[in-house]
This record gives sequence, structure tokens and C-alpha cells, in this order.
Amino acid sequence: MEKRRWPRKAAEFNAVLSLSLNDNFRCIIRDFSQAGMLVSLDDLVLARLKRSTGSSQARPASICLELPDRSIAMDVEVVRFTDQGAGLRLVVPSQENYTALQQATQGNRASSAALPRKLLAGQQQLSPERRENLAKSTNLAFKLFLEDHFTGYFGELETALLIEADRQKTQALQQPFFDAIALFRKQRQRVLGATVNRIGETALDIALGRQVPEQVAEQNEGKVHTLALVDKHDFEDWLVVRVAISRTELQLRDSLIELQLRIDAAFGNRGASRTFNPYSPSALCNTFFEVIRHLGLNNKVIEVVFKVLQERILAQLEIAYQELNKLLVDADILPGLDVNHYLASQAQQPRSARPPPRWRQ
Repeated sequence: MEKRRWPRKAAEFNAVLSLSLNDNFRCIIRDFSQAGMLVSLDDLVLARLKRSTGSSQARPASICLELPDRSIAMDVEVVRFTDQGAGLRLVVPSQENYTALQQATQGNRASSAALPRKLLAGQQQLSPERRENLAKSTNLAFKLFLEDHFTGYFGELETALLIEADRQKTQALQQPFFDAIALFRKQRQRVLGATVNRIGETALDIALGRQVPEQVAEQNEGKVHTLALVDKHDFEDWLVVRVAISRTELQLRDSLIELQLRIDAAFGNRGASRTFNPYSPSALCNTFFEVIRHLGLNNKVIEVVFKVLQERILAQLEIAYQELNKLLVDADILPGLDVNHYLASQAQQPRSARPPPRWRQ
């Protein structure tokens, strides 16, 4: 049966995770889709939440949002814990809930959109030819990084899969790991080539002003009125991918901001607040996942695949981002950019007037 995949939106806005009338936790929604969301929590709160759930089974809860004109509560299940927070699955996906999540993230972005436009105002726009040549240069640098690091990745992945297979109690439980080893041995070159090519094609499309699938998905998200059944295994796979993205984004925050601003300046539309970054952890992880999707790996195998990806490739992305930023600076794209000054200026922006959230105690 064909699996369905809901578009995922990065986010950063406050909410309250409620397990009972007197058991409520402040949290930040980091990512959401029509199926569920990933929330981050303070370490002490996370430890308390883990103790309160007590088992690996899904725990009923609700997520509460304060919108400018109303409050809304959504029924969710706590289905998984990560190092920084928890994965939540919407009990009944609905357009009303999804629209509320969209409104929350759009309202949060509105106050921070003006400063990037001001920052980019003095940057001369590149000609189509220069944009294309620059994208080819950044593509080559990222391709060399991926080829270099994926060589070691596949070897380490095979070892990790063997170790995990050995931990299983029955041959039936071991077999998915052995199957994955055989599949990656046979298709590693295709997987690497497809990942590199898709990222490169997306970067060129952005440089030439073409819409990419991620942009189209964002534009159409609010137009979906009928929701198909969300497969539980789809959600679990999504959560594995999202955790890897969130961890990497946190580790590489400054380099990513610097790269994002330069991509906005080099390839962006001055009327838009943000240009899709084809080299981001999100772009890499989602592209890689789509490339291996047809292999039919189960969730336990996907966990190992992305654990090794995190250790072998994502953790080394700083090297690639330094090189990409250097190429953009050499092309005279925001050569005097000071990320620390930018972040300080952003923090000093006045926030839109609105009543404080009514946190339940």
C-alpha cells in the first residue's frame, strides 16, 4: 500500500501540553504536520513528564494554543520522547486544528520578517547568469562533502545494523536488519547519486526563480479540506526524521542563520521573507528519506539509519556550511554580515501587542 506523507512545517511558538487538569507543561512547538507535532521541553519538565507517563504506550493529552482571537485545545497522544522533548500525534486530524497551527506560526514569523528585508536592502541583486553559476559552485562544494562523508557512512551503517540485529530475540525480528544490509549494499551508489542530484536540482531551480516542491506544498497547505487516514508508521518515520533535523538545527544554529541570510540575498525574492535553503538539515534529511523510501524499511531500521546519519554526516555539516558561506562571501554576498549583531538586533524588535498567554497552573 502506498504511504502518505504530510508536508512538515518548521515552527517555533509557545504552547501548553496538558496531561490532566493539574498536570500542565510549557512547551515550544518545533515542527508540525497534519498528523502531529514535535515539541521541546525544559530538561526538568521533560524528566517529570517521562516519570508521569511511566510506560512506552501512547498517553492521552492535549496541546493548548493561545491565538490572537481565541484559545484552542487539541487532543493528542504522547507517542515518543526525544532528547529535547516529545513527539505528539493528533488523535483526530482536522483542518481546524491544522489551520490553528498555521496561524500560530505565521503570527510568530510576522514580527521577524522586517529585519531580514532591511538587512538585504543594500545587497545588489545578481543577474540570472551569475545566480546560476553561483548555484553550480555551491552545488559542487556540497556534492563533494556528501560524496566524501557518505563513503564512510554506508560502512558504519552496516556495522550498526548488524549490532542491532544481534540484539533481537528472534530470527523474524532480525530479518529486517539483514534485509536492509543487503539493500544498502546493492543500492548505495543509487542512494547517494539520487540524493546529490535532487539537492542540486532544487538549488538550481531556486537560483533560477523556479518554484520547488517545498514552496508549492507551503502554498497549498491551507487549501486541503479533506484529510486521508494518517498511517501510524508514517508518523513514526516522520518523527525519526524530524528529531534528526531538530538536533542538527540546534547544533548548527549560527552557521545556518548565516547561510540562510546569504541564500536570501543571492537567490531570494525581495518581496518574500525567506528562501528555501536546499542545503539545510531539513532538505538533506527529507531528500535522503524520500530516496530510501521505496526500500520499505521498517521504523526500527529507519531509527538506525538516521542515528548513523546523525553521527557520520549531520554532525559534520559545519564543514560544508563554512565552505558554502565562503563561496557566497567570495561572490560578494553579504561579506560584512555579523550574525551575532543580527541576532541581537532581532531580539530588540518590539513584539506585536497582544494579551499574555493564560497558562493553566
